[in-house]
Amino acid sequence: MWLDVLIPCVSYAGRLARGLARWEEADDVLVVTEPDDLETRRLCAEAGVACLGTWVFRADGAAFNKAAALDAGLAVLDKVARAEVLSRRWVLLADADVEPPRGWRAVVEAGAEPGFLLGARRVQEGGGLLPGGLAGFFLAFAADDPAAQARPLLGSWYSAAGYDTELVERWPEDRRVVLPLDLVHRGEPVVDWCGVGRRAEVEAMLGRRDLCGWRAERLGARI
Repeated sequence: MWLDVLIPCVSYAGRLARGLARWEEADDVLVVTEPDDLETRRLCAEAGVACLGTWVFRADGAAFNKAAALDAGLAVLDKVARAEVLSRRWVLLADADVEPPRGWRAVVEAGAEPGFLLGARRVQEGGGLLPGGLAGFFLAFAADDPAAQARPLLGSWYSAAGYDTELVERWPEDRRVVLPLDLVHRGEPVVDWCGVGRRAEVEAMLGRRDLCGWRAERLGARI
């Protein structure tokens, strides 16, 4: 297996710093941030981790278009992928505010069956297991999986939410696997979906979701 890890990070350098070394069990790690997030860029430079700067997070009226940033990073990883690893390449989309345990890669490799989407569990720092199934904090799939061939893969969304639910739906339920892998989550869930310090925008978005559903959060969606 060749494993690429892709992590979006804007104003989350302090949280990313806690887990970045663990992600380096992968063959390649790419962090996607904004060009003026100097703290994240400095962290990556010091760790020897590749970092892509892009303004797509807030383009076209988005509050925090995490999906478009992941697509930008995926385009880079696709371009640099070596021909000899293409048939065994996997991609893992991860969040900056989660930390995997030591040895996480071995668990992924053990469960990496072609045609399956892999997820994990989240444990709140200082607390218990967070509810929910497969979600954007940890999603892994074979790069040549038919369900993952669209480019852009994720599209553009108003916030950091929505895209992952739509992505998961591309795999039948019997091909979605939650690995026996617990990642530590730092910070309060949900509140930064529109970017750090924009809780009011998240609350307003969730209010609209009650009326229109989460699919309406895709940019350009018709409801």
